[in-house]
Amino acid sequence: MPESETSVVFRILGILARVHDAECSLVLNEIANAAHLDTVHAQRVMKVLESAGAVRAEALPTRPAGYCLTRYGRERLAGPATR
Repeated sequence: MPESETSVVFRILGILARVHDAECSLVLNEIANAAHLDTVHAQRVMKVLESAGAVRAEALPTRPAGYCLTRYGRERLAGPATR
């Protein structure tokens, strides 16, 4: 049975939340590998999350641009009980 896009979105948000705790960002290939997705699928999901304000792209001088979770993204992941 194919996985729903909602499951994919929350899996990526969870991955970014764990990385956020370490105060770093992940590049697209790292996100795709951690979420067990191909890069094109991961890129499509990241564009949707970025346009929704749940993640933001960060330009880093020592490596390719990475993504990190925004406050809004953390709130969506945590749910209304933690606000």
